[in-house]
Amino acid sequence: MHIKLLGHLPSGSTPRDEARVAARYLSKYVHKAFDARRVPGLHRYEVAQGFQPEWVRLSGRSVEDVLAQAAEAMGGEPVEGWTSDEAIGWEGPPAVWAMWS
Repeated sequence: MHIKLLGHLPSGSTPRDEARVAARYLSKYVHKAFDARRVPGLHRYEVAQGFQPEWVRLSGRSVEDVLAQAAEAMGGEPVEGWTSDEAIGWEGPPAVWAMWS
């Protein structure tokens, strides 16, 4: 059994506030347990350990153009992707997300 003190709550926090903090903390680990893409032993915290990724700015006339440039820079096609066009009721600016292995 592991017990963790969830501190750093503002003064006057209610039990409900404490429960929300605990729920956020626990949901992170529950999500990892059910994430089919997660490779055991693969660290996801290199940025916190001092690794600084290189920023690369891409621009193009279309989403497809920019994704093609990104695929070339990453050495292949993304393994997963999402666009705001797929989201019913999306109210923000157009958005694209892609993931490479």
